[in-house]
Parts: sequence; structure tokens; C-alpha cells
Amino acid sequence: MGTIRSSILLKVQASKWMPGIGKTRQCHWFRALLRKIKAYLTDTWDKGILAGFDELVKRGLVPVSRSI
Repeated sequence: MGTIRSSILLKVQASKWMPGIGKTRQCHWFRALLRKIKAYLTDTWDKGILAGFDELVKRGLVPVSRSI
């Protein structure tokens, strides 16, 4: 989970993907996270993507899984 969080953090802060992990995989993680934030935290979530990741983990959810 730490690698995924680091990848999301780098994308949010520097608009780059983490080296050493396929861009396609990281794009899947990022898009799945955005969908989960919208589904579980609603469209009004204004605390940021990384905070959304942390909140979903806190709720016992896998923030980057493809299923809702």
C-alpha cells in the first residue's frame, strides 16, 4: 500500500509517475482512486486526493481497487 500511496503522492505533487512501475498500472490506480473518492466520499470531497486515499484506507476499503 505504501508504494501505491507514494505513486499517488508523486502524481499529485509533481505531475509525474513513479519510476520503476509501469505508467499504465499507476494510471489505473489513480483513476480507480478518483472513482472511489466520488463514490464513497461524494463529489463534494474537498480535502484532496491523498487525503481521500487515507480516508478510504481508514474506512477499511482498498482505495485503488477497480470495483466500487
